[in-house]
Amino acid sequence: MNSLFHNFFATRRLSPFSFRRNREHTEVCREKIEMKNERFDSLDLLRAGAALAVFAYHGTTETLTGEVPFYRPLAESGDLGVFLFYLLSGFLITYSLDQIEAKMPGASFFEKALSFWRRRALRVYPLYLFSIGVILLLDSSIRASMTTGNLLSHLFGTHIFYREYHGAINGVLWTLGIEIQFYVLAPFLYLIFRKRKDYEILLLALALWAVSYGVFRFLFIEQWGAWSVETGKPDHWAYFMGLNQLPNVLIFFALGSLAYRRRGLPVSWVLAFIALGTIILLPYISPFLSRELTLLNGPYAFRYCQLLLYGLLFYGVLRFFANKDFQQGFGKYLCLPFAWIGQISFGFYIWHLVVMRLVFSTLPATSATLKIGISFAISMIIADFLYRYLEIPFLKRKVRLG
Repeated sequence: MNSLFHNFFATRRLSPFSFRRNREHTEVCREKIEMKNERFDSLDLLRAGAALAVFAYHGTTETLTGEVPFYRPLAESGDLGVFLFYLLSGFLITYSLDQIEAKMPGASFFEKALSFWRRRALRVYPLYLFSIGVILLLDSSIRASMTTGNLLSHLFGTHIFYREYHGAINGVLWTLGIEIQFYVLAPFLYLIFRKRKDYEILLLALALWAVSYGVFRFLFIEQWGAWSVETGKPDHWAYFMGLNQLPNVLIFFALGSLAYRRRGLPVSWVLAFIALGTIILLPYISPFLSRELTLLNGPYAFRYCQLLLYGLLFYGVLRFFANKDFQQGFGKYLCLPFAWIGQISFGFYIWHLVVMRLVFSTLPATSATLKIGISFAISMIIADFLYRYLEIPFLKRKVRLG
């Protein structure tokens, strides 16, 4: 999420009368120049699309009625935005680890990993912990039910493993838990993957994906009955939030890493738009496929295959948007209207559901369209404020870590 805009405002506060600060200013400017050559500005468009997809999903689920407008199947597929965020994480994390490898050639693996973890912590934890603190401060009911285990599980990103902790503070934070878990694993995966060929990485990810399905379905659910409701059947949380979640999304991280490695190769815009059109079309045809494809041994296997298909389609779209030809051509102008949303997307993602539920409870008699519009505007204002006054200072510190 770094940009020249970040560093410009961060460095203007440095005093010209201090030699030390002048030197720091020079270093930040040098980093700014380097990042200008490496930054993938077109990814702001994908970030914005992912954030807006998640917002549309929650806006739809919070206002469900008997009507089924044409856009509902697509809006109810808000997990597509989450998958895209995972794919972008795989792309950018590989880039970050490549930078650390280049800047610390003589350092040990632990030193490089520690540098990566510090940078990730400075990027994620300030806004993450701030949001948790504000919600606990403002909502007495959440604060009253809070336990030490709940707080610690959120701190270490393990709250998705506990039914009573998931969603206890903010429903969207489950994805941050998976991100934190992946940050811990990323240096080790990078060490394994960086000298392997692309097809080997993909095969390893597919093997992990397949094993996770088998272990989750046939062992945890059917043999051990884990995460089952009183009826003996797994509920939505059991399937979606169980221990399968991290292995399940690792394939998105792996595909994002492959997209980074192949970013210099051209991608046909025809194929990219076919992939994007298929992504939009799948939510409309998936209900029919899930009923017809009985050979896939039930909805769980179909869901896993669906995730794999989305990953491959998003891989093609990401390759197209990350390519320099697109960034320096039409993409430069296409991304301008979305650059701001992409830059503040982290804060927007964290706060939009909290704001939406507050607006909906405060204005119960207002039309759904107006409530969604008000929620969107307030979420954007909050995200922009936090971006300027909370994210940018820590992003400047992250740049200095080099």
